[in-house]
Amino acid sequence: MTYEKENHRDFEERVKTMVEAGYTTVGREIIKCTRCPLHKSAIRRVIGKGSCNPKVFFIGEAPGKSENETGIPFYGRAGKKLDKMIEYMGLSEKDWMVTNTVKCHPRKTEDPKQTRLNAASPSLLPR
Repeated sequence: MTYEKENHRDFEERVKTMVEAGYTTVGREIIKCTRCPLHKSAIRRVIGKGSCNPKVFFIGEAPGKSENETGIPFYGRAGKKLDKMIEYMGLSEKDWMVTNTVKCHPRKTEDPKQTRLNAASPSLLPR
């Protein structure tokens, strides 16, 4: 079997697993996640907002200070800009979802390290 076919089948299985798990189950897994050190300084896990069956999926890099305090992704300045963009696109609340690559706020507003991205990736798409 070729590499492309193997990866395509693996991708389909991961999508199927995520769909079967459901948004609530994925959220519970994120809340109890301790796969990287970011959970130690998190006030709240930032899971996502919007539709559980979106047509458009916006993914940011990492939660900021406002998001860490509220648990809502894109809550601060960037969120206001995203809200305007979504409105301009004519999307309703059932059309979109927003989340971040990592679910906990990195200290000192540093970029998430690859190991932390890898630890959080199952919440975007299970391996």
